[in-house]
Amino acid sequence: MRQLMGNSVARFIALGAAITVAGYIFFSLLVFLGLSPYFAIIFGSLVFTTIRYFAYRFLVFEKTKSTSSSALRFIAVTIGLMVTNNAFFFALHEVMLLNEYVSQLIAIVVLAGISFLVQRRYVF
Repeated sequence: MRQLMGNSVARFIALGAAITVAGYIFFSLLVFLGLSPYFAIIFGSLVFTTIRYFAYRFLVFEKTKSTSSSALRFIAVTIGLMVTNNAFFFALHEVMLLNEYVSQLIAIVVLAGISFLVQRRYVF
């Protein structure tokens, strides 16, 4: 069990890092093109949710609950993480006055660990 967990953590980190980098580049491009960072977070989350779900479902947590029920839980968790991301981004960007790129980068790093724990416990 310990080795399985360690492997799933490593796969989660590797896939999550790749998907997150792609999502951050997408976010940065949308903000650069003039889209509100809040909408860029939402739009990017929607685009990369599908990619992330299938990558995690089949490459990280492959020996777990059924796909249909895990998909609904994944969507619920993603919405919760998206709301949390926007709130955290707001605190960093509007209250602490960090620029949007740094604010989102910090939010991503903080939410990555939370995302793994929540998905392992409730989704997959």
